[in-house]
Amino acid sequence: MERERDEKEEKAAADNKAIGDWKREEDVKEKKEERRKMARGEQDKPAGERLKEQLRKRGVPPERIEAILKGKYEDVMEPASTRPTYIKVHKKYLLPETLDIYGLPWSYDRVGNLF
Repeated sequence: MERERDEKEEKAAADNKAIGDWKREEDVKEKKEERRKMARGEQDKPAGERLKEQLRKRGVPPERIEAILKGKYEDVMEPASTRPTYIKVHKKYLLPETLDIYGLPWSYDRVGNLF
């Protein structure tokens, strides 16, 4: 009697395990399919639509987006900052005469003696 009950319980446990495994596999398949659809959906959109979406996310006004897409927008780039940018170049790579020829302002580094 106990043996039959144990066998039934074992069979029920095996069935539950099989059902659980099947459900997990189905969930994984569904998630893969959703990812595939999303990727395909992103590729199915025309380039203009993707560009609009990206510009909208970056906060570009709608009228400016339309002008960009129509090609009637002239980009007037504003400098990021108004202060001049200075670079350091080792003196063995650039002669002061070269800077003088091109009319570029320059000075030796007061802190380091190699620049």
